[in-house]
Amino acid sequence: MSRIARGKNAEDEACKILPRYGYKIVERNYRTRAGEIDIIARHKNDLVFIEVRARSRDDFGTGQETVNFRKQEKIKKTALAYIMEKDLKDVNFRFDVIGITLDNETGVPKELEIFQNAFSM
Repeated sequence: MSRIARGKNAEDEACKILPRYGYKIVERNYRTRAGEIDIIARHKNDLVFIEVRARSRDDFGTGQETVNFRKQEKIKKTALAYIMEKDLKDVNFRFDVIGITLDNETGVPKELEIFQNAFSM
């Protein structure tokens, strides 16, 4: 399975599972010049910007560990662009990361973990 196919599959799986945890998907693959946000959702009173990271092996760390400072900064800038574009005043928001371990051949999720408030502004 290619890296792109694995990523798309992981995002699809995350979108299937998130409603079970009370998330309501608002938008997927929001893009600006600053970057992209995989999933934007509502959870309780928060607007949640979600980065999905998939791995088939953890030799070089888990998916969530790959959301480094540089990636976090891109997500933050993109989130602010979204908030401004949608004119969302006084919105509570947070950044979650979903780490998914996929079977390398089938793409079936073996493990999924949601990290709420994974990083902050």
